[in-house]
Amino acid sequence: MPGDFLYQFLRYTSPVSDVFLASVDGLLRGYGVTAAGVDLVRKSMKGQPVADSLVAWILVGTVLGSGGGIIDDFLQISRAAWGFRTPSMLANGLSLDVKLSFAATVGYILTTHAWSFAEHAPGFPLSSTLDGLLRLVPHLSDQEAHLLSGLMCSAVLGTAAHVGARKYAQTERNALALAQRKKHDDVESDDDEEDVDDEKDDSE
Repeated sequence: MPGDFLYQFLRYTSPVSDVFLASVDGLLRGYGVTAAGVDLVRKSMKGQPVADSLVAWILVGTVLGSGGGIIDDFLQISRAAWGFRTPSMLANGLSLDVKLSFAATVGYILTTHAWSFAEHAPGFPLSSTLDGLLRLVPHLSDQEAHLLSGLMCSAVLGTAAHVGARKYAQTERNALALAQRKKHDDVESDDDEEDVDDEKDDSE
């Protein structure tokens, strides 16, 4: 089957393929979180109240980058029998995907200076102070921020894949060493039994 060949190829080229695919996934995710996430609300829905909602920007961007995993975890759609379950993020904390998507979303908003308190919350007493702090963040164009977000996600996911591959390789090495030791012990045990049998034959 073609799938078997692909699986064997990916396993043979691991961990290089793991790191490469994770890095490409990070590039696409970082670009999607910003261009298809925040910009979808901020630009495509311009003129509607939600277009100026900071909460909507962050929520859509975060869910876009990690929503597939959250939905699968909640509905179990990757299994033969679907069902509802408590998302693991509520029991075990936020996953790397959620944290990374959130960071990419917030980073994009900050670096593009898309939000200002003076514009969206003029009545807030600390608007000028907070805007002054936001202006300390280097300003990037939307395209530059897209690229930066993609590179950040790519670096994080690629590094995580590399660490995971190293742990897996170490586990396999330990299992192989254990199997070799067990095989060696079995051979020695068989030799000892043969020696005992030979001694019995000699004594008889």
